[in-house]
Amino acid sequence: VRILGMVHFPGEYPYTPGMTVRDLVVAGGGMTGSAYTLSAELSRQTVDLNSSTPMARINHVNLPSLLDEQTLSTKLRIKDILSVKPIPSWSEKNTIEILGEVQFPGVYTFQKNESLKSVFKRAGGFTEAAFLEGAVFTRVNLVEREDEQKERLIAQLEKDLANISLAAGTEQTAAKAKSVADGLLARLQNSKSLGRLVIDLKDQVAEKSDNSIIVRNGDKLFVPSKPFEVSVVGEIQFPTSHLYRDNLSLKDYIQRSGGFTANADESRVFAVKANGAVLTKANSGWFTTINTRQNLEAGDVIVVPINLDKGRWLETLTSGTQVIYQLAVAAAAVNSF
Repeated sequence: VRILGMVHFPGEYPYTPGMTVRDLVVAGGGMTGSAYTLSAELSRQTVDLNSSTPMARINHVNLPSLLDEQTLSTKLRIKDILSVKPIPSWSEKNTIEILGEVQFPGVYTFQKNESLKSVFKRAGGFTEAAFLEGAVFTRVNLVEREDEQKERLIAQLEKDLANISLAAGTEQTAAKAKSVADGLLARLQNSKSLGRLVIDLKDQVAEKSDNSIIVRNGDKLFVPSKPFEVSVVGEIQFPTSHLYRDNLSLKDYIQRSGGFTANADESRVFAVKANGAVLTKANSGWFTTINTRQNLEAGDVIVVPINLDKGRWLETLTSGTQVIYQLAVAAAAVNSF
């Protein structure tokens, strides 16, 4: 006989004459706290020997309460299967971690289909130092998805590396190309997937919000303290952070970092906002000139990518642009922590 479901030791047990439902539950170590005791299912295999073509059939019987003496005294037969159901929507593992500038940081359990707004209320709200725009929300399945994408990029870049020596015109050019590509590959392999989901936290936890996301097991929310700097990374002379001033433009911050390097792609400079959103010339009206200061805020990261067109040997790196872009965005996201 077998017992399945919400018992401590589900499995198959030897049948003994006169064995009852109670005996099988005891053999399975008893019911867990998540067992639905109001009913259970008993599956029994029968054969009609009076038929000209005997066939085995499985009958399913719904037993009443597992706390009822009559149910527990039900006699079992060889090959019977008892299924103990779970309590609907019961979960012992659904947790979300809320850290940073909240009144009560910690790990919170939640029920199925519970919203972020609902769980966040139990964290007591924000502290005075909370920087809502820089909140980082991460999700396990997004980390897995990013890891898969990273593996594809690594595989593509490794293929490109094999073709560099053939595409290069001279041995010196080939060595330089391989050095750059090896560096890209190493950075990509060592990068950590964040699984960040860009959200408007203020809107998500607002009392009147109707579109708060449903939380999932393993979610993490980090609310940082208010920043006072703007960071500049990538192809600049001295990657660093500067105190934010509302009268400084994108160009001012780059100049304060020593200006562009010889390999900088000045036409494709972009900014990563504190909430994870990316602003480029293509998707943002304010990014029409490098002198603009509109929309630059404390906590933002200015990224200067490498110019792949400055060396024909880099044309072989078909995945190069995508690799560099994603590394830069990932670095900016890490900076938000």
